Amino acid sequence: MKRLILATLVVSLASPTAASADDLIPPAWRGEPGSTYQAWTFDTEPTSGILYPEVDDNEFGSPAILDSYWPDDSDWLALHDGRPGVWNPYWEFYVELPNDDAALPLKDIYIQITWNEYDEEGANVGRPAPSVYWPSGEYTNSVELDVEYPLESNWMYSRWHVRIWPNPDSESIEVISDNGWNELVIDQIVVDTICIPEPATLVLLGLGGLAVLRRG
Repeated sequence: MKRLILATLVVSLASPTAASADDLIPPAWRGEPGSTYQAWTFDTEPTSGILYPEVDDNEFGSPAILDSYWPDDSDWLALHDGRPGVWNPYWEFYVELPNDDAALPLKDIYIQITWNEYDEEGANVGRPAPSVYWPSGEYTNSVELDVEYPLESNWMYSRWHVRIWPNPDSESIEVISDNGWNELVIDQIVVDTICIPEPATLVLLGLGGLAVLRRG
């Protein structure tokens, strides 16, 4: 219920006509040391299958989307369902993220995607379904959809969260169509990451701080 109330409040405050407005529920730790933030708004037509973000706050390298189906099966729409600059990839793409190589136990990743339920011909399309890979070859399908609600017309907002361990120096987020073959219609992608100590370590650090205060 709290999640639904928060989502309703954010939508009421944000203008859906501005692409940046779909960065609706950013993590509280954005901008902290060890974090990255990147956003794709697809304002202009891609010139290749490598799409660089319009917003890039990643000091560890250059994040990019890799679309292996461009341009034969993917497309870009100048206007779709009331929104300018919409990416229409085929059933799969990858978000490649260089990241902090600090020797920390955990990494949190939040993924926000604004997507449409229909293509330009009015046919129903797939919904995004992300999973995360890292350099060791491991991957996780336990990417939790923690917020989802409708925007204007047939647009949807979804946010996923995943925690992976140990912290890798890069990640690859595979986004596929949930039915395994249909195209996707996307207006914005926002990804935040942060390297963090495990919760037990945070508790110990807090207790250590209290001990210093007591000794002082």
